[in-house]
Amino acid sequence: MSAVVKHLQKPTPDIKKFGGNPLEYRKFYRQFQARIVANTDNDEEKMTYLEQFTYGEASKVVSGFSHLIGEHAYSAAIKQLEERYGDTEVIANAFIKRALEWPTIQAGDSRSLDDFSLFLIECENAAESMEAMRILEYSENIKRLMMKLPFYFHDRWRNVVMRTKEKKESVTFTHFVQFVKQEAKRPTTQLMEI
Repeated sequence: MSAVVKHLQKPTPDIKKFGGNPLEYRKFYRQFQARIVANTDNDEEKMTYLEQFTYGEASKVVSGFSHLIGEHAYSAAIKQLEERYGDTEVIANAFIKRALEWPTIQAGDSRSLDDFSLFLIECENAAESMEAMRILEYSENIKRLMMKLPFYFHDRWRNVVMRTKEKKESVTFTHFVQFVKQEAKRPTTQLMEI
């Protein structure tokens, strides 16, 4: 199969518009680079697409540079987006804020538990690349996150903590993520069993 045919058979993924949520910035930037920048000849075009694929607060940021010449406008707009939404400290703070403000999960609500589990996994992955995410390792923050779970999980978590400490290990955010992930996998009928 020729490279041209293979290229033409590739699916054309959509780019989700970016509105200013730091948690979505890296994904947007990666998609924009792969789909637009890699297939665009000049900065005028890139700037036009950047204006098209932003909305809300992010659109205001980009629009602030629309009166500049294309080559300057695009690089200045990207630099400003990166500073406002792509800075690791900004992203880390957005993750931490969202985690600590997560609504309390009601007993038997397996869907919400699974959503929380997926978000915690995302936080854990982000923590690997961002030093600022280490704040989730603080035992006080792990306790605050534990309080998001229904009461019947608390004894199970205490057992995990005791087993971990018996091994002379520190309880980490990863332990908590693994615990929630495991609990989210349980069938709904087992969730409330103690």
